[in-house]
Amino acid sequence: MFDLFDRDTNRPSTRNLKRIDRFVRDYRREFAALVWGYDHAIEAQGGDREYLGIDLQPSPRFITCTRPQIEALNAKVDNRLREAIGVLDGYDPNKEVLVVGIADGQVQIIVFLCDDPTPEQEFEALGVEVETLLDQLEAEMMRELADIPAS
Repeated sequence: MFDLFDRDTNRPSTRNLKRIDRFVRDYRREFAALVWGYDHAIEAQGGDREYLGIDLQPSPRFITCTRPQIEALNAKVDNRLREAIGVLDGYDPNKEVLVVGIADGQVQIIVFLCDDPTPEQEFEALGVEVETLLDQLEAEMMRELADIPAS
């Protein structure tokens, strides 16, 4: 038997990545505020840009990754992340929100425009500190994504 769309039948399911994507979009205002606030906290400390992400294993949690880390991973996986790196190149943090999702050995870049005109305005509208927002979202993530089995 052959697959009309030439899919790799050994490839893990993308179901868990879709659940991360839905979670991020369900909390889009909070993620817009969190990503903007986190970026500016790192910038104020003089650090290099870090991308906020969600990793499901061993349990749902926030992670950070830098551009060099993503490029090193890309080199290890035979350049399969080149599209993701292209998204990083075109990402405008003044207008867009970017979250990295990791599940079942797969990486997904989630990018969207926020509801308010800018992520900064989302941050100001929510009126909470970055750590508080991070803790709130992590608690919601544990409630909503903790039951995700590995594929």
